[in-house]
Amino acid sequence: SPYASCVPIEQARDGWFALELEGEPLPELHGGPVRWLQPPYLWGYKGVKWVCAVHVIDHLEAGPWETKVGDVDGTVPQGLVDRFHLLEEA
Repeated sequence: SPYASCVPIEQARDGWFALELEGEPLPELHGGPVRWLQPPYLWGYKGVKWVCAVHVIDHLEAGPWETKVGDVDGTVPQGLVDRFHLLEEA
């Protein structure tokens, strides 16, 4: 079955649809033609390469990785988010 992920609309608004990489169309290797990049406070398994559809539903529905890790929410603990931002600034 295809890969799927589910995030509340409030969190989805903080993500990005990538269409380009360094000014060029996004290569298939990196998820082209469209890839959804999750906001930095969600684990990487919430992002989706090769977006082919977006469905708006009224409940969270676990995708393959969410089922495997047992975490539909996928929120990175705030301490790790803060630590990452400190490392970026160094």
